[in-house]
Amino acid sequence: MSRAAGERTAQAGADLAAETAALRHGAGAFRSPRDVLAVRGPDALEYLQGQLSQDVAVLAVGASEDSLLLEPDGKLSALVRVTRLDAHDFLLEPPFEWNGWTGVDLLGPEDVVLAPGAGVKGLPEGVVACGPAAVEACRIVSGVPAMGAELTAKTIAAEAGLVERTVSFTKGCYTGQELVARIDARGSNVPRRLVGIVASGEPGSEPLLAPGMTLHGGEPPAGDGAAGDKVAGTVTSAAWSVEVGAWVALGYLHRSVEAPGPLRVRSGDGVGDSWPARAERLPLRPGGAGDAPPG
Repeated sequence: MSRAAGERTAQAGADLAAETAALRHGAGAFRSPRDVLAVRGPDALEYLQGQLSQDVAVLAVGASEDSLLLEPDGKLSALVRVTRLDAHDFLLEPPFEWNGWTGVDLLGPEDVVLAPGAGVKGLPEGVVACGPAAVEACRIVSGVPAMGAELTAKTIAAEAGLVERTVSFTKGCYTGQELVARIDARGSNVPRRLVGIVASGEPGSEPLLAPGMTLHGGEPPAGDGAAGDKVAGTVTSAAWSVEVGAWVALGYLHRSVEAPGPLRVRSGDGVGDSWPARAERLPLRPGGAGDAPPG
């Protein structure tokens, strides 16, 4: 590595550390694409009560709860946060607060809401503009599943650990309720579950964890060939974490493989040997995923 390249790598590492510190312990700002849906009118409450897994009727004005929007077969359509603005007005948006990692959402057009992605010029003093690498690493360490990665149209809520925070078992019927209730009655014993994954490495090195890599339990087969190595799971998101000092990831792992416990990882293309990693319960950060808001 040339001196200039080494200096760039060192600066990138320092920036990542500073942004991560701001997200965890200070004030870090980042721009996140958000879709917000307003449901208004005299029939709004009745409609949402029949569509969402959360008990919307008991929400106080100004209160918010995470909820599921499910397909009729119980598979996930969206993970949302429902906020009650008044008796007949509700907002639906992606949830952000998770495992102690909290922040304030500023919703609105760019000329009204600060846009950190455009630079630090408009940010108040002491607020650090944070890039996607730091945000993604913090999300993974906090165990926050993301739509399109951990949460897709094939996801069952219990697999992703969503039921406790998003489902009311005392409200009336809603779309997709049957599958949620049946799995809960059977002890939430689903074939796979969302876990954290950690692999030792160096910042700036070749990623030891990346989306699409396969997870394997037990000893490698003779010759460590992929053809004879049973796949026990798949990595869905990955990043280098300065907090953990390692590559971290989220992924789904078959219940036959213990977590916490050792794993092996493969590139997913069937070429080369496997390498060691470890499955962990979420969140990955001891004592919770953060003790200060990301701002």
